[in-house]
Amino acid sequence: MIARNLSLVSFPLIFMLMTWFAADAGVHAAEAPPTAEPKSASVQQMGAALGSRRLNQAAAPVNSPTHAAMQAVSTAASRIVVAGERGLIAYSDDCGVTWQQANVPVSVTLTALSFVDAHHGWAVGHDGVILATQDAGSSWQKQLDGKAIAELALGAAKKAVAIAPSSGDAQRELSDAERLVADGPDKPLFAVHFWTPERGLVIGAYGLALLTEDAGRTWQWIGDRIPNPMGFHLYGLWVHGNQVYVVGEQGLVVRSEDGASHFQSVASPYEGSYFGITSVGTPDSGHLIVYGLRGHAFELSAQSSNLIPLPLGLEASLLSASPGPNDSVLLFDADGQVVEVSGTDGSVRPIGNSPVGPVLGVAASCGNSMVVAGLRGVAIVDATTMVAGSSTGTTK
Repeated sequence: MIARNLSLVSFPLIFMLMTWFAADAGVHAAEAPPTAEPKSASVQQMGAALGSRRLNQAAAPVNSPTHAAMQAVSTAASRIVVAGERGLIAYSDDCGVTWQQANVPVSVTLTALSFVDAHHGWAVGHDGVILATQDAGSSWQKQLDGKAIAELALGAAKKAVAIAPSSGDAQRELSDAERLVADGPDKPLFAVHFWTPERGLVIGAYGLALLTEDAGRTWQWIGDRIPNPMGFHLYGLWVHGNQVYVVGEQGLVVRSEDGASHFQSVASPYEGSYFGITSVGTPDSGHLIVYGLRGHAFELSAQSSNLIPLPLGLEASLLSASPGPNDSVLLFDADGQVVEVSGTDGSVRPIGNSPVGPVLGVAASCGNSMVVAGLRGVAIVDATTMVAGSSTGTTK
């Protein structure tokens, strides 16, 4: 159910959403109740005005973009691209020695990046924004925002009611979509994946889910395809070919075997939130790890539906993950700790601490190095030790 009070919801750490409308900020440790009172008209108006300003104001130039809070990392061939607070996107063509700030038409916080080739990429973030680039991240154009997403959801719900006017599910979806429109563009997107330069998928808070088949020129609402009647937040996305996994709030795990045309629920032994899902070794292995709240992690085979607990000895929430050396996986927690899970025997060993604090975005790059992004900026680190290189990350 989309209409839930933001003051009661669980998010992957409040600092990940620190620029989201302050009156609506969530508390990480508290799971949301199934129902809540709607927001008042004054709060809706304030949120709509703030969202409109951020969506129409370009990201301001900064002196040291890689020292700002960053949440996402990706690569476009050898170029490193990072994104974060207030619409800030920066890129480096020399493994982090120097950086340039990209031209971005919005000033909302950006949460995720996806590049499908050396030129074409997408960024998503707060206020439902979707941005696209065709020049490897040097400049970006807005394709969609939360207001348009709400209208898409409303249009899909009206069609469902027209087809089945007596359906309780259809009526509920219509009510939720109407509330989404009334709330304004205040819901964030959390993950994005593109299969090709034309076909892509985005997910976000309150069950937001959209698909494009034409490089983002148009988007289709597919939130109604996901079995998520409570409108739980969708945080993490894993895609390999036609296999799609989505994980989210209160133990939600769903999967598709046909490229997001249909989804089925996967039974979860844990009722806390999952913040991400990653593969162990190559994606072809089908060996996955789902991770999230309070250090909980589970192994999952893409060929089965059983989640097996993976003891890590961590208490802080797991925020991000990346393939590591020798088919291992590196998991990053909210205390800045990094652990390696072996791809052969599943053993766990601590690697060290991140130089940027809690890692919100990570990608392999520059040989055996990794790019990590967090509240203290961006660093290029050794993947086996987390020791940062000598680069100071200067700006051109």
